[in-house]
Amino acid sequence: MCVANSIQMPRKQYLRLKEILKELTRLEYERLQIPFQSGFDYREWPVLKPSPDGMDVNLSFMEWGLIPSFIHTRADAEKFRKGYKDERGYHPPRLTLNAIGEEMFDKTSFKDAARNRRCLVLSSGFFEWRHMPKTGKSGKVLKQTDTYPYCVFMPGHNYFYMAGIYQPFTDTETGELIDTFAIVTKKAIGIMEQVHNIKKRMPVIFTEEDARRWILPNLTDEEILELVNKDLHKAYLDAHPVAKDFRTSPHPSAEVMYTELPALVK
Repeated sequence: MCVANSIQMPRKQYLRLKEILKELTRLEYERLQIPFQSGFDYREWPVLKPSPDGMDVNLSFMEWGLIPSFIHTRADAEKFRKGYKDERGYHPPRLTLNAIGEEMFDKTSFKDAARNRRCLVLSSGFFEWRHMPKTGKSGKVLKQTDTYPYCVFMPGHNYFYMAGIYQPFTDTETGELIDTFAIVTKKAIGIMEQVHNIKKRMPVIFTEEDARRWILPNLTDEEILELVNKDLHKAYLDAHPVAKDFRTSPHPSAEVMYTELPALVK
């Protein structure tokens, strides 16, 4: 699961993907300074979109929250994302910020994008919540838990790539044309099992070599799932707790210590 992300690129930086180097323009650099963004805002996020032959990439800004091909207007997309009532009752929201990697090819919303429109989602660090047992006044452990936000990052890297899939959306009423995307997730491994310790999910995060493979055309379903399920070495990721009000902090990724919080086992 990944519904909160950050990207903060240093100056004079290239985006590198094996043999592909993309120098950032001043405007692109400025747009790659996002200390925190919630997926539930359904705003644009920086993504590397491959050329049709997979030999090049372009920095693109896609709307986070894949809008399936069977949705045709913004009004319908709003209902799809937030739920609605009609004469048949309440229809709950359908969330497409993430696509469960193991189920992508079974879902109408995702299967065509997974086969034909894979992309790379940029991140400098994403945010997840760790749940810890809560003790009541009587000393008994309660069903309710205390939650602590964490920033998860890749040490020594200014940015890294998450697996994404994208879907073009055209509003048939206004003519608006955009690309929308979802982050592909997998079963949590390593420290992510300790951080996201209830649902135990995590975004699919690639080494540079596997990121390059992800955007190649004509991969088989088996090859795609192999990349989704490939374990990232535990040393690639680290995490630290952040302030509980990190969403509104000028430095949401800054480490904060909680004396009552056990350290992660690395």
